[in-house]
Amino acid sequence: MKKVTGLLLAVVLLLTGCGGQGGGGAAPSQPDTLSSQFSCVADIHYNEMDIKANVVSPSPGLYTIEVLEPASLKGLKVEWTGQQIQLGYLGLSVGIDPATLPDSLFGSILIDVFNKTAAKDGMSIEAGENELILRGKTDAGDFTVSMDRQTGALKQVSVPSAGLEAQFSEFTKGG
Repeated sequence: MKKVTGLLLAVVLLLTGCGGQGGGGAAPSQPDTLSSQFSCVADIHYNEMDIKANVVSPSPGLYTIEVLEPASLKGLKVEWTGQQIQLGYLGLSVGIDPATLPDSLFGSILIDVFNKTAAKDGMSIEAGENELILRGKTDAGDFTVSMDRQTGALKQVSVPSAGLEAQFSEFTKGG
């Protein structure tokens, strides 16, 4: 009778999740941060250039990057629709086929990282105390994405082989 009672107690604990709490066990899951609407401010260091920009994704796969700094590029706005890129500056706007742009542009690299991360395409995940580190690969090279472990907020993107480092602030998710 004691064996049956002990077995039933063990089954109840497993079914209710008691005893399974703690630091070990299941691998961390990747937040859906980049597969939904979001906006943020990006401080980007790309090769020898420092750029500050607003980044907005109104829906998965659609992105707008508007340059705030340096002053010489302020107001430059690039919209990725997946099928076309719309480039705007000083009231002028032109549509560009994405296939005609080099993959080495900072915006193209950043968007590729966002898309790979949102698709969870070949990603590995490490859990730190306060952040998740996601690792993957694009045509531009290996990358890491850092997200807040609790909120899923985007914190940093790094693509060392392309000379791209981006820090994110004022991250908001949703519409």
